[in-house]
Amino acid sequence: MEIASQNGKKWIKTQSGVKVIDARKSPFELKEPNWVSDKDVERCQDCYMIFNMMNRRHHCRRCGRIFCDRCSSYYYSIPRMGFVDPVRNCRKCAVTARNERDFFQRDIRILRGGAHVNVWQQNRPNTAESRRTPSNPVSAVCYLDDTRWVLMISSGSCDYHFSEIPLSAIKSYWTEGQVREAFTGTSSMTITFDDGNLLETRFSACEPPYKEVALKWLTALQRAMDTLPVRNVESATKLTNCEIPEHFC
Repeated sequence: MEIASQNGKKWIKTQSGVKVIDARKSPFELKEPNWVSDKDVERCQDCYMIFNMMNRRHHCRRCGRIFCDRCSSYYYSIPRMGFVDPVRNCRKCAVTARNERDFFQRDIRILRGGAHVNVWQQNRPNTAESRRTPSNPVSAVCYLDDTRWVLMISSGSCDYHFSEIPLSAIKSYWTEGQVREAFTGTSSMTITFDDGNLLETRFSACEPPYKEVALKWLTALQRAMDTLPVRNVESATKLTNCEIPEHFC
């Protein structure tokens, strides 16, 4: 049931709670799961306690499975499903919800802010040969346009004709890590995307004074890749649960 609408967004009431439907389709969007039928489950799917009049069944809004109250009393918003208010999560889904909350509250903001990075692009396919660093890097400002969900590349060079990468077109990626003062981040990332042809773009942190901002931006970009349905080819460091120290934010 629709309860409100504004600026292309609709607020509707569902069995899981109030959710927002945005006319702008996000590549991070998740569909609501089909709920497991009550009659098919006699025990909590976490602690295995038998359900009865005192121990009632509850559905996790993220996975749709059935749990007791104790095993599903983790309330977090699920922005990828449109749930902006806290809804019931199971213990496992709560961990994912916390990480995604940090991603949407922190990393999307970092990606929007942009950074100076070195960029290479080439038309060769994703092969071991193509993973060698191509020549002629371009110093560019890269940022996320979250109104259209595309990575924007602005170099000011007339020879550099690739200006944007839709997140929905990205097929795979791989990274290289950077260790500095107990911070494990991403210093280089290569992505492949389909723009009619299979293309490769490599982003690498530039030298000071822009290096720290670039490392932070590339780390946020890796978290975006981890959240999207994109294949991680051979990353040396996985950062989904990594925390950035305060001095680095």
